[in-house]
Amino acid sequence: MQPQGNKKGYRTAVAILSRLTKDEQKSLNLFVASPYCTNLPAGSDCPRFVLLLLKLIQKTPKKVDDESHVFRLMYPDQEFSPNKYHRMMSDANVLLKKFIISEQAAKAIDDNMALLYQIQYWRQKKEK
Repeated sequence: MQPQGNKKGYRTAVAILSRLTKDEQKSLNLFVASPYCTNLPAGSDCPRFVLLLLKLIQKTPKKVDDESHVFRLMYPDQEFSPNKYHRMMSDANVLLKKFIISEQAAKAIDDNMALLYQIQYWRQKKEK
């Protein structure tokens, strides 16, 4: 049995996924399908695991709490392994943090571009 403090850390991915808006969920799907995620080490099931968690949260949120159920959905032919499950959840946390960072960076770029267009507009207006 995992100590309560550790289990809370593994729930971070579920907490993040449950707070995503529809648009952010679409962005996450694109991010997971992007070359960044497809270039992960061979055998990495992290993108597929994140999408599975997202799907479960959307359809049956209570099933996400059942670790063995989620594990069986991911690996139907394997026996439940708490260590493997927690490793996958930890990898999901890292992937989701990278997704959030990329989303914030994209938003910052969009904001900066909008500001540059406003500056350019006012400069042109001032010159006239």
